[in-house]
Amino acid sequence: MALIECSECNSEVSSNASACPKCGNPIAGGNPTDREKKGHGFLYYLAWIIATPIVLFFGAAIIAGIADAGRPEKPKSDADYMNSAIEHQADLCKNGHMEACDTERSLTRLKQSAGY
Repeated sequence: MALIECSECNSEVSSNASACPKCGNPIAGGNPTDREKKGHGFLYYLAWIIATPIVLFFGAAIIAGIADAGRPEKPKSDADYMNSAIEHQADLCKNGHMEACDTERSLTRLKQSAGY
């Protein structure tokens, strides 16, 4: 480590210094600062490799959800209505509504109301 002269203010500066402490003039051949010296480590790149697909996935899911929200709901078919009514009757029967447990009479009523 030798002392050299600053080209701006002519003060003595260490040859290891990156800049003159008096005037801030960069010293040619001086040590790079910590910021210049430090590169990105393995974990930095690993975090980017993992985070990027996750962010893209959730972004695409949000965009797809927004795009799908504007579509009208597909109308149900008669069979879908019938199946949901039968499931509802079965739930009523399980919950203790005995009048819903008469399956034949309930199905006949459902078919008549559905126009079968």
